[in-house]
Formats: sequence, C-alpha cells, structure tokens
Amino acid sequence: EDFLDSFIRINYELATAKRELFFIVGEEQLINEIKEHIESIIDDVDSKKKPYTYLTLHFFLGEVYFYLKDKENAIKEYEISYNTAVNFDKELASNLLEVLNKIKEI
Repeated sequence: EDFLDSFIRINYELATAKRELFFIVGEEQLINEIKEHIESIIDDVDSKKKPYTYLTLHFFLGEVYFYLKDKENAIKEYEISYNTAVNFDKELASNLLEVLNKIKEI
C-alpha cells in the first residue's frame, strides 16, 4: 500500500512489454501473463487522475479477451476505454470507437 504507485507502474510496464513481445513471437502464454499484470492493478487506477493509464489498461484487457476468443468481455473492456476517452480526448475516442465497431462486426 505504501508503494502503490510503483506497483502500478511496474505492472503496467510489464504488461506493455509482454504485449509487445506477444505481437512479435505470438506465444499464447504471454496473453495470460498480460492479463495477470493488468488485473493486479486495474482496480487501483483512478480514471479521473490517470485517465490515459486507466483507458489503456482497459484497452489492453480488451485485446487479451479478444485473443482468448471472449468477444463479450473484449467489447465490455473496449467500451470502458472508449467511454473514458470521450470525456477528454475526442480524437482518441474516435479511434477507439473504430476498434470497438470492428470487434463488434467480427
């Protein structure tokens, strides 16, 4: 609890690095590791104080669910990401909406 910001940052960076590695090597185990890192911190990130971190974590979790073939939860996470962006970054929200709509079409 005393080092919550550091814990969040470390797990965020680990999730990001493993996500990039997944896209390079395609090892399915990395998906589960990304999910674990995100789930360990997502509830501790304040959507108002750190909106980009918050929406990025939900976007990444949406990707995880997509690759796990769980479309329903993927859409839910992408919607959280989009709804967060709408409040402060219209261009980002527009891009996220495109992704969300593509996932819904699949």
